[in-house]
Amino acid sequence: GAIIDYALAAPASEVTLEILDLAGKLVRKYSSADKAEPPKDTGNVPWYWIRPPQVLSRLPGMHRFVWDLHYTPLPQKTATFPIGAVPHDTAPDSTSPWVVPGTYTVRLTAAGQSTTQPLVIVMDPRVKASREDLAQQLALSAQVYEDLKRIAIALDEAKPSAGEEAATPGGPDTLTSVAATLRTLFEALQAADVAPTTQLVAAVEDRHQAALAIEKRWADLRARKR
Repeated sequence: GAIIDYALAAPASEVTLEILDLAGKLVRKYSSADKAEPPKDTGNVPWYWIRPPQVLSRLPGMHRFVWDLHYTPLPQKTATFPIGAVPHDTAPDSTSPWVVPGTYTVRLTAAGQSTTQPLVIVMDPRVKASREDLAQQLALSAQVYEDLKRIAIALDEAKPSAGEEAATPGGPDTLTSVAATLRTLFEALQAADVAPTTQLVAAVEDRHQAALAIEKRWADLRARKR
């Protein structure tokens, strides 16, 4: 991750830390108002595996914060965790893309005043993929990420009572089945720093169209129920 140090001369009612790309688009935002529940047992994951959440401090003095180099995670009711656990430091499975190497801007706002600093993310020397390959990987991952975000909203609206049945092998697409295949594609895209294969590119486009179609079906059904 990227280590960010900041200092406050006086206590602040709220502190925000924003990461912006070269175009000024928001990549990630943290706030001292973010909720930070202590780790607890999650399914088969014991509490002592889980990395405690960090929250920006509003108190005077020097502070250190770590950005995990990802875009804003998708909202999740229950996080999942990798099998490779590190006691007290296991981060949840990521639901948002890695950023690509480049120059970003860090903006700290406290007591109504903002300061900015550049942040340069460099290429891991072990990665042999070109910048073009990584840009394509990010573009496809971002598309799947946005599709998942919209499907999650629709699933939350649908609920089982609205007739959103579980998917059956070989059956028609449902919100549930499209979300599952999108998650699989996202994991495949983010698994390694390599150019996406032709097959993966085609699969992403196919599931993107499926997401648009199922969203339209759900919107039409919701309109009829009103």
